[in-house]
Amino acid sequence: MKVLLFLVMSIALLACGNAKKSASEKMSTPKAILGEIDQNAPTAQINSVRIEGNLMFLEVSYSGGCEEQAFTLIGSNMIMKSLPPKRGIRLQRDPKGDACRELVSKSLVFDISNLAYKQEAGSEIVLLLDGYKEEVKYTFTQE
Repeated sequence: MKVLLFLVMSIALLACGNAKKSASEKMSTPKAILGEIDQNAPTAQINSVRIEGNLMFLEVSYSGGCEEQAFTLIGSNMIMKSLPPKRGIRLQRDPKGDACRELVSKSLVFDISNLAYKQEAGSEIVLLLDGYKEEVKYTFTQE
C-alpha cells in the first residue's frame, strides 16, 4: 500500500514539472530585417512610435478585420552619411486576402537590433519610418 501511494505521488510530482509554457514565453518578438523596400506593398497608418532598448513599439491602424494580417519591418541596406547616420525603414503589411473595410487598431513590437548602425553599445542611428512624420532616434544596447 505504501509503495502504491509512493508511486502515485511520484507520478503526480513529475506531471507538475511538465506544465505548459505561458503565452508570453511562447511568443517571440519578430525581428526587423534589412532588405529591399517594396514601395508598392500595403502599409498601415502609424499613429505612434516609441523605442525601449532594442524594441520598437508601434500603434497602427489599417483597413481589414476579417483576417489576421502579418506585418514586417524592413530597413534599407543603405545608410545615409550624416551625423548620426540615417536609415530608411518601412512597415509592410500582408493583408492575406482580407477585403473587409473595418478600421482596425493594433499594437506591434519589433526587435530592431538589425537596424543598428553598428552592433556596439551606444551606436546611434536615426530611423526614417515611411509614413511617420518624425525621425526616430535609436541607440543600440547590449542585452
